[in-house]
Amino acid sequence: MRSQAPVSVSRNALAPHKLPTRLERLAPMKLLTLKKTKRVDTQDAMGHGMDAVFMLVLFLGAGYGLDRVAGTMPVFMILMTLLGSVGLFLKFKYRYEERMNELEAQRLGKHASAQPDSAEHAV
Repeated sequence: MRSQAPVSVSRNALAPHKLPTRLERLAPMKLLTLKKTKRVDTQDAMGHGMDAVFMLVLFLGAGYGLDRVAGTMPVFMILMTLLGSVGLFLKFKYRYEERMNELEAQRLGKHASAQPDSAEHAV
């Protein structure tokens, strides 16, 4: 029997077309795109509540850590929790005032556009 010599085949010989570019290789990834989710509105009560809980737990934990380091168990926990509470109160107060001013400006703008000018009717 005749032995056959190994045949080396180049990659280009198997695929005579041009190699795909990076963009062409990523094109099938379009099928795997995720749905766009609706952004959560943090202006509602649930957002405010989660914000308050997260910040109070964070400040309480920081106070606990400071107490462990200093050896003064409830002092820093109480101080940090009070500091976090005052900060949250001020944050909510300023947010509320800003929102009310915004709504008041909208209300006055609609009210002014609904009334006709008195100079036009004076003729």
